Amino acid sequence: MTPRSFEKYEGTGNDFLVLDADRWPESEVTPALAKALCDRHTGVGGDGLLWVHLLPAEGAVRLVILNADGS
Repeated sequence: MTPRSFEKYEGTGNDFLVLDADRWPESEVTPALAKALCDRHTGVGGDGLLWVHLLPAEGAVRLVILNADGS
């Protein structure tokens, strides 16, 4: 896997890894990736992944949410 940056945000006891669509193609954001990155022993650790694709021309955002277990 190619190293890429992401952000990690925490609030009210939950933490999520936020992946920007400009750096992470949606096709690569899979349940297996969520499991690997969110694992608190072998990955970064998190309650889930948020993949965010800003669509300014449409005034919208596309959001994909994956839990730490890949669901």
